[in-house]
Order: sequence, then C-alpha cells, then structure tokens
Amino acid sequence: MSKIHKNLRQAESPAWGDKVRAALMVAKEAGIRVGASVLFGLEGETRDTVDETVQGIARLLASELLCIASPNILTYHPGTEITLRHQAQDELDYHSLARTSSRLIAILKKPSRRSSPRN
Repeated sequence: MSKIHKNLRQAESPAWGDKVRAALMVAKEAGIRVGASVLFGLEGETRDTVDETVQGIARLLASELLCIASPNILTYHPGTEITLRHQAQDELDYHSLARTSSRLIAILKKPSRRSSPRN
C-alpha cells in the first residue's frame, strides 16, 4: 500500500499497521470500544490494496480490536486538498460519487494477485 495516503511516511518505524494494532490494543485494555471508517477510492489504489485493507480490517474485527468497520467511497467537496489534488474542483460531492464509484468498480473487477480467480 505504498501509494495510499496513510503510508506516505512509511520509512518511519514502526509500520502503520503495527501502530494501529498497538493503539487498538491500548484502547481495548482500557475498555474503549473502537470502530473504523475505511475510505476507498484514493489515488494509487489497486485491487491488491483494496484486498489488503479488507483483509487487515477483517483480522482486526476477528481479534475484537475493532467492534465495527464502515466502508466509505471517496467523494469530492469543493475547496478541499484532495479535490484540488485530483483536479475535481468543479465537481460537487453528489456528482463525484459517480466518478469515484466508476474508478473503484474498475479496480475491483481486476483480478487480485492475492486471491484466486473469481467465477
């Protein structure tokens, strides 16, 4: 997931996933229930990065470090950094959903290198 925004500083140690797991363990030990909002449709995302994210979230749910995970699709809002970066300044959030959804659907239709072919 080297191209996804959350990993822009991946040269730092420990790895992002390890930091998340450690923080969730502290929260669980303190009796705090944690949920996650997972954003799909970011620049550089591939079928493999989507699969990696889904599998990672599934492991966190199975280990009861997360109580719930809510998937979300990127939508553009005027004046935000991501809107400017993707050159979508003229798109409002309800228009951009179709653009992002189409890109995400195309990503998901590609076979994953991590899973067996789909029938």
